[in-house]
Amino acid sequence: MKMAKCAVELERIYRIEHGGDRGNQYEKKEASSNYSNLAKTQEDIANDLGISVSQLHNYKKLLTLIPELQDMVEDKKVKSTVAYNIFCKLKIEEQQDYLIAWVRLDL
Repeated sequence: MKMAKCAVELERIYRIEHGGDRGNQYEKKEASSNYSNLAKTQEDIANDLGISVSQLHNYKKLLTLIPELQDMVEDKKVKSTVAYNIFCKLKIEEQQDYLIAWVRLDL
């Protein structure tokens, strides 16, 4: 969860939307941020964090979970891989149903 929040914050700082600047690949553009001389992309952020772009996307998916499931991931009650491969694909109501079942079973 910390990695996901970090990635999203870096995207906010560098004003990255939908992967970054898709302009001319041969022309370096100035970033609209005081934090860098050159525009950054999601690939740059993934490299800075030492992860792949697909892993970056998976971490960001965790932020779509309901807060209770995010807490369970953070507390390692649910593995992050299970969370982004299964729970992130569920609607909010389905996530809540899962949580209710989890509490009933007291797992």
